[in-house]
Amino acid sequence: MPSSTTSGWSRSRRWVPSISTLGAPDELAAAICFLLSEDAGFITGQTIRVDGGGSVAA
Repeated sequence: MPSSTTSGWSRSRRWVPSISTLGAPDELAAAICFLLSEDAGFITGQTIRVDGGGSVAA
């Protein structure tokens, strides 16, 4: 994503992630790959937020 698009998008957000950075597509992909793997076989019926802590109440 071009930096001008990224900065405009981040300014329009209502919250800032706890880790103070925007996530990269490969970070979301890693979470998806884990959930599709055998290692996640015991996880059922959950909502897993991959948002850098942005959904945590301040």
